[in-house]
Amino acid sequence: MLTTTAIAQVTINLPESSIRTQSDYTAEAIGGPSLNGLLSLVPNINIKSNLANFPISSGATSIPAVPLSRFFVKIYSIGTLILLGSSVEQFPSNTETKSIYGGLASVSPGPIKSNYRVQIGGYAWHAGTFSNTIVFSLAGLLGSIGTPNQLINIVVPPFITMETTSADIALNVNTLDQFRSTGVTANGNLNYFTTVNTNIRLKSTAANFSFNKTYPNLPVPVNVSTLLNVKIPTFTAVNPNTADQNVATNVIVPIGNKNLNAPAYTITAANLKTNFIQAGIYTLPITYSIPPVTTNESTTASVSGNATVNVASMSELIISQPAVKLIFGSANDYKNGVSVTMTNHLRVSSTVPYDITVKASGATLTSTSGNTLPVNLIRIEGASGQSGITPIILSATAQKLMNASAPAIDRLLSIKYSIPSAQAAQLLNKAGGDYTTTVTYTIVAP
Repeated sequence: MLTTTAIAQVTINLPESSIRTQSDYTAEAIGGPSLNGLLSLVPNINIKSNLANFPISSGATSIPAVPLSRFFVKIYSIGTLILLGSSVEQFPSNTETKSIYGGLASVSPGPIKSNYRVQIGGYAWHAGTFSNTIVFSLAGLLGSIGTPNQLINIVVPPFITMETTSADIALNVNTLDQFRSTGVTANGNLNYFTTVNTNIRLKSTAANFSFNKTYPNLPVPVNVSTLLNVKIPTFTAVNPNTADQNVATNVIVPIGNKNLNAPAYTITAANLKTNFIQAGIYTLPITYSIPPVTTNESTTASVSGNATVNVASMSELIISQPAVKLIFGSANDYKNGVSVTMTNHLRVSSTVPYDITVKASGATLTSTSGNTLPVNLIRIEGASGQSGITPIILSATAQKLMNASAPAIDRLLSIKYSIPSAQAAQLLNKAGGDYTTTVTYTIVAP
């Protein structure tokens, strides 16, 4: 009688790379049972599972069992005869016997070697060992199977591996409305492969944003890291600081074993206006760490980068109440002069230092009948209580009303227009009528 030594236990170690790439893994030509008999046989070899699935035998008991349909068996050889072309690949069932070799050729008794294929894609593989017994049997009266019971152990390694290689994120502030209402938001990527449930933690490695300023003469702002808001969908937002904080907890192993996260980084309009008004680049170094929920179940993965706030150089000057009237309606007006205060006449926004200049469209004011008055009758200055404005006498040449003013958003300026008493005398004996000129305000970099 021919005797063989069969392996009663098979351990299949799934490679991390197969799980990450969702590629099937095959353990090839694995020894197991044996075909016993006195003569050459035309065997019909069957398999059946003891259990309805592969339950976990080493690991957290709450982890779901691996379905039988994930595990396939195919005869590789019997003795020295390679049978891959004639054997049938099957996944085992616990309710029926399935044929994996249908007796197409006569074979001599000997060790049975099999290929065991694990179908990886489309499943959430949890770390642990999953075990079940597969029973090989022989149909017919001739021959027998030696060591028919094969304990199959599928070992899934614990790992957390980053796909995202940098946590860099850019928040671009390039419209003034972002300071007024919308704020700034940017969505990043934080993707990793895992076979264990995870937490996601975030910290800044500096207490404040660093600042690379556009204009060297301005003070450097001190902007704390907590001005930034970070939120992963379905979890609570956090403001990073120098201590680790959970931005997501108990993130379960997903189908495909790849966690896709799109953290949203936000700075509110109010915080932009208060703290990021200067054009330039604000940088905060950040680090994400991805530890397992269960301590020591896997090593912690991490990725670092910079959250960068890029504030563009922008300026805007809006004039309200564009029609200004200086009315001489009485003898006292010619004696004392006239003035009018335009409250909140100019609205200035700039992320860089700015000058404001003013000029008339020509040297004279002109009436509808063609009469003229010199524009230098008119004085323009800040209204009472309005700071930072240099009084000027209007001319056709641009003059600085404001010089090197600090960045501001929606700064309101009240302006006083006047023809003082000393100049009012020049209006005597002039033809009555409305005399007009166009006054142009310009905001420019200093």
